[in-house]
Amino acid sequence: MPSTPVDPGLDLSDPDLVADHLPLEEFAWLRRHQPVRWNPQPSVTAYGDAGADVLYPPGVSTPADVEAVVKAVAPKPVNILIIRPDMSANELEGLGVRRMSIGGFLAAAASIAFEKAADGLKRNGTLPKEVFG
Repeated sequence: MPSTPVDPGLDLSDPDLVADHLPLEEFAWLRRHQPVRWNPQPSVTAYGDAGADVLYPPGVSTPADVEAVVKAVAPKPVNILIIRPDMSANELEGLGVRRMSIGGFLAAAASIAFEKAADGLKRNGTLPKEVFG
């Protein structure tokens, strides 16, 4: 496994990267140290140039990557999916993001609350006080 960070210029979308071998050591390092990595694309502005009103770059999560995308496509607004537990609307707004999405995370929160309530009912015969307002 590489003992140093993976080259920031490593293009994970380049088909030539896997032509001779799979870069398993690099993938293992990335899973441990950078599980969400934005792979800069030369066409990041292409959607805006083609007339898109809002640009949505999937998988962008680090402040540096968010800021890079916002600057690259300005003045077009950027929509970011909140995918880190510590990612906040205030943080994204401060980085210049003008729209945010939450994907299925509210549904996941509802599912977790449902499981917690069902478990409490099964174990104690009671529901959490939060369900009563």
